[in-house]
Amino acid sequence: MLKIENDRWPEKDFESELDIYYCFFTKCYHLKDWLKETVAVNARSTVEDFVNNSVEISLCGDIVNASKHLLLDAGKRTRPKKLISILSDADGIALFREYDPSAGKRKYRIRIQTAEKRWDAIELARSSVNGWNSFIRTSFGVKFPLQT
Repeated sequence: MLKIENDRWPEKDFESELDIYYCFFTKCYHLKDWLKETVAVNARSTVEDFVNNSVEISLCGDIVNASKHLLLDAGKRTRPKKLISILSDADGIALFREYDPSAGKRKYRIRIQTAEKRWDAIELARSSVNGWNSFIRTSFGVKFPLQT
């Protein structure tokens, strides 16, 4: 992702960039499933509580579900959706490109729109990794160096 953001990504098409971001957000969100399978049974609700209370990880979940199901069905949700579409009536549009002349040769940034703010995709990725790092360190005492 940093190669994409720093104009060093060898592929020169938006679709390959989206694939990288969707892959990251999928794995980032589903880390919760791995943690729930490896922690003590009584700590599983701690993982779910973290995900439900984390703006960033919840947003990753919305991106993943929108890319899989096209629409975010409010009836099946246990938490309010964070993601909103830049297009009316099209909740499935999660990542989009926005013109930005300061973005190097590409001249655009990959963005995500929520009710509260417009994120750069790389900003959401960094913040999500930092959130997981902090949660795992605090909740389980595991220290590992993930750099963002």
